[in-house]
Amino acid sequence: MAYDPSRPNLQVAGRTLLVGGFHIASATRKPGYVLLRASRMDEFGVVQEYAFAISERGQMTAAQADAAATAADHYGAHLVLVAERADGRQTVAWDRFISLFGGPVFSASPLDPSFRDRLVTLGRNELPAGVVGRPDDLFEAHVRVALEFALWGRVVRYGQDRRFEARADGLVLKDDFVSIYDAKAAGGDGYDVTKTTARQFADYVEDFRARYRAFVPRIHSFLVVSTSFKQGAKALAERSRDLQADCGVPLTFLTAPALMDIIDMLSVYPAARGAVRWSRVMLDVVVDPARVRSELDAIGKDGVVRPTLSN
Repeated sequence: MAYDPSRPNLQVAGRTLLVGGFHIASATRKPGYVLLRASRMDEFGVVQEYAFAISERGQMTAAQADAAATAADHYGAHLVLVAERADGRQTVAWDRFISLFGGPVFSASPLDPSFRDRLVTLGRNELPAGVVGRPDDLFEAHVRVALEFALWGRVVRYGQDRRFEARADGLVLKDDFVSIYDAKAAGGDGYDVTKTTARQFADYVEDFRARYRAFVPRIHSFLVVSTSFKQGAKALAERSRDLQADCGVPLTFLTAPALMDIIDMLSVYPAARGAVRWSRVMLDVVVDPARVRSELDAIGKDGVVRPTLSN
């Protein structure tokens, strides 16, 4: 039987968890679902135990959910119900589950020859051939990896960890440059940046400040990444001014093709990533790869950092 990506599959679930850095302890078939026990070390070096109850039919009965909860308690594990619904309990749908860690066929390298096409296609809210999962979730995962390579800094994808709350996707931390970012997959004419959208972004900024002002005193920009934007440069500049008026942070827009153009430049000059003045690159409302090229030309003239390959 051909594999149907819309239906739960134990092998795909196992690969997804392995990609996410989990160690799988056991898989036990129960009536109507499979219980996968897995663990993963968190940022503080503490091993966290999980019990993934994966429904075989897309929904779980109250009795099945209760049984899974009892098993999780027995093992001292966090319970995750992978189902469309489970009698009012909080669940993670199958297509979202396999997208949480990039999906089972996700390549973590932006230097992979197929990465550009995947990023651009996912940014149109479409699935590339052979890829399973939710395009918006996968686009977020690809954007995080791409930004981390390009800026050679820490990119925290905190929005995905708090997926049931209204949050931006994450935070870029690069020396003295800090930016909140949001990846937006959108079809049709591109992502529509409205005044309502700008107000929502302002709420994200204020919420972040309320929580982390003591640790991150300044936010330089709010970066929005999509394959394309419905508005032109003039309208995007107006939205940027709206956000700056609301919370003192400008909006910066980056298209997926432009992000990949930047990565192509930096792949020849990887050591120079640490010398690029990203606060200067992000001055434009719409990020222009030509600014990165100017930075690399200046770095090359200094002669401190040399390219890996010749142009």
